[in-house]
Amino acid sequence: EHTIVTPQAAAAYAANFAAGERLLPLADAYVRGGAYANTNFGTAADLRSKLGASADTTREAFLKFDVAGIAPILGATLRVYGSLTEATNVTTAVHGVLATGWTETALTWNTRPATSAAALSTVRVPDNVKRWHEWDVTSHVQAEQRAGRTAVSVALRNPVASTPQTIFHA
Repeated sequence: EHTIVTPQAAAAYAANFAAGERLLPLADAYVRGGAYANTNFGTAADLRSKLGASADTTREAFLKFDVAGIAPILGATLRVYGSLTEATNVTTAVHGVLATGWTETALTWNTRPATSAAALSTVRVPDNVKRWHEWDVTSHVQAEQRAGRTAVSVALRNPVASTPQTIFHA
């Protein structure tokens, strides 16, 4: 049995939304291990993430954002457009990165900054159809802002080995 209660008279409800800011990355690049560990992919048109069977086939993507002058951040979502290279599903995780001194034209596997051990958020990328994917990065962005940092970095990493890689528009 269910009960639905409605107001006796017409009622008006209001919702208040804070204005959001859309930030484009200051820098973005992916890195690749193994024989490519000293290669820079900062000028590539895409970002790639994959945990491969070997270091040669493993990739991680890094993004850096300028948060200077933004009022205290109440919520933050990383939103990127992309898909897998095959029609299967793969989990992609976002990790916090404390270092923000890296540049997209100098970043390599061997120079990549350390990431948080635990993922901030994970998303299942379902197939090879391009679409938007979102991760909640609020806790990391708020912590970086409280620490007085004016830039915030994150990394995309696939936690489980797979054949397909995730490819996101840079």
